[in-house]
This record gives sequence, C-alpha cells and structure tokens, in this order.
Amino acid sequence: MVDFTIISFFVIITFIHSIFFLRWKRNGILISLLLLSTVTEITRTFSKQYIFVLIYTYFIIIFWLKFLFLVFNKKIFLPIAIPFSFFCFTMIFVADNLLNAAFYMFTVGSIIYITSFIVLSFNVLKIENFNLFLSNEFLLIISPIFFFIGLSFLFAFGSKSLFKEKIFGNIYLYNLINYSVNLIYYSLINLYIYKEYKRNHV
Repeated sequence: MVDFTIISFFVIITFIHSIFFLRWKRNGILISLLLLSTVTEITRTFSKQYIFVLIYTYFIIIFWLKFLFLVFNKKIFLPIAIPFSFFCFTMIFVADNLLNAAFYMFTVGSIIYITSFIVLSFNVLKIENFNLFLSNEFLLIISPIFFFIGLSFLFAFGSKSLFKEKIFGNIYLYNLINYSVNLIYYSLINLYIYKEYKRNHV
C-alpha cells in the first residue's frame, strides 16, 4: 500500500533543493544525509513494514552519526560516536524487536545531541562569540532540535497506544507531533540551503 504523505513530499523537495543549491565540497555530508532521509522515506512509502523497520533502524544510526559529525568537530564527535554506535548495535540484539531498538536508539541519540548542543551554547556564551548564534552554521545545528525532542517524547515511552491517542477530533497525538517537528526541521534545513546559496552567490 502506497502511503505518500506531505512529509514524504517535503523530504524529497528538500533533497532536490540541496542538490541544486548546495556545493558538494562544502555540504556533501548534509546532501548525503538528505539522500539517506529520502531513500528511507521512499522505502516507508512503498515497502512492507518489516522492510521499513529494518532500514529505519540502521537509518537512525547513520543519520545521527552524520548529523553529529556535521555540526561538531572531531574532538566532540569521536568520544560520543564510538560508545553510541556500540550502544546501537547492542540494542539491535537485546531489544524485544527492531522497532523498539530503533525507538531506544533515537531517544538516546537525541538526548546526547541536545546535551551536546546545550554545552556548545554555554561555551559560546562563555567566550562571548555571539555572532555564532546568528550564523548559518548555527541554524544548521539547531535545525533538528525540535525534531529530536518531539519524536523522543513519543518513542521514549515505547507505547504503541500513545501513537493512536486522539487529542481532539480525528487528530492523533503522533500525527500532530510528527508533522509539526518534521515541518520545522525541513523548513530550517531549506532556510539553511537558501542562505548558503545566497552567501555563495553574492
């Protein structure tokens, strides 16, 4: 069954946007990250659930590591990435199923990223490098924050019934959060792409 949503459209459009307006030499990791997101979304749209869950599980590992590498230097990246990778592959074997493993990995990865972001922000404030907060690089750093917080709120409980919880009318809690955080995330990524293109063509 084909399940093409507005999120699917947004993911694909953002990837196409990046291809035409970003330079691979400077933004290759971001482009490859968006390609990964696009492939995963297409898989979700057209494949059976168990195939998607398998791909999504590994997507989370690669997505999180790529994003961490994208925004932080190696001194921060390696000490975090190595134990997180070990945790992820351990969860694949010890969790009840791959879907729960994916939930745990996403939640832990989000906590680590948000914590790293807070530490980075305090360090920037400490050295009074306020220009960083206005930079395009910082826009890229903050782009997944709401995405991580929103989906972690759902995944952390590991309850499928929470996904089907109606908050008003026929609107489900999962749909509201999922659509909202994806809209914010990809809007910020597209804004980054636009500003990056504009900066390179002044």
